Amino acid sequence: MFARNPDNASALQSSSGFIDKGGKFGVQVGDHLRTVDQALQSHHFTYYPRDEFQTCLTHGYPPTQAVLVYKDDSWRRGTICIAYERASRRVRAIEWAYGPFMVDL
Repeated sequence: MFARNPDNASALQSSSGFIDKGGKFGVQVGDHLRTVDQALQSHHFTYYPRDEFQTCLTHGYPPTQAVLVYKDDSWRRGTICIAYERASRRVRAIEWAYGPFMVDL
């Protein structure tokens, strides 16, 4: 039962990653930002307000993009970065990392 939970499985089996095609945590590359918050909250992530930067975790992004950061404060201790196109407000990439020490950006 524990490993069948997709959030637990992600933390244990794919503890970090980056995609610019497809989806992860209920968010699809190409989604509009208005759908992102609800999708990530359903996966136990909380929005982490910060200044806009062009980097998050291990990737840098062009000036035409910005990054939103969400965190999972449960035992999984995860961070997810949503890179989006400023003009269209559409998701361009999803990056995540889980570990015993949550990444402080």
